[in-house]
Amino acid sequence: REKSFMRKLLLASVMLASLGWSSIAQATEDVHQLIHYLRSGDIDEKERAAQELGEMGPAAEPAIGALQESLNDDLPYVRIGSAEALAKIGTPALPALIKAMKNVNAEVRTTAATALGKWGKDDEKAISALTAALHDRELQVRGAAALALGQLGTSAESAIPALREAAKDSDASVAAKAEEA
Repeated sequence: REKSFMRKLLLASVMLASLGWSSIAQATEDVHQLIHYLRSGDIDEKERAAQELGEMGPAAEPAIGALQESLNDDLPYVRIGSAEALAKIGTPALPALIKAMKNVNAEVRTTAATALGKWGKDDEKAISALTAALHDRELQVRGAAALALGQLGTSAESAIPALREAAKDSDASVAAKAEEA
């Protein structure tokens, strides 16, 4: 009886493991298909691909390059969806998010700043990008950068002088966020 139970347990383990590998293979195939759609000329496909890659979170890591390219798309929904997808991928997307802090679109910079506050702990390049963003021309970016630096806590000590300066921002909401950080 014990042998029979052990065989069944082993068989169940093998089956579960194979299902896991099957899921991983399917996710990888899905990511590559979504990258194709993201690079297509079809507006609906591009928007849907950016959104679905975001829903995949870290599993969308192979799409970082394509998502980064899409940050400059003509369509705002594609740009924002791509920035949000990068944010949901997490730490592997840090270099792309840091570059996004220089994007011409304020929405992209704001989303990138928020993500850097979540994933950029102990990353000097992320902290530097957020510190520079405290001087952004758009108040939503400045505010997001201040909040993000606050989320990074003690790892963002190098930003304290810039945060003190930002606490004097002409926009009261940015000043309050910098003060809080």
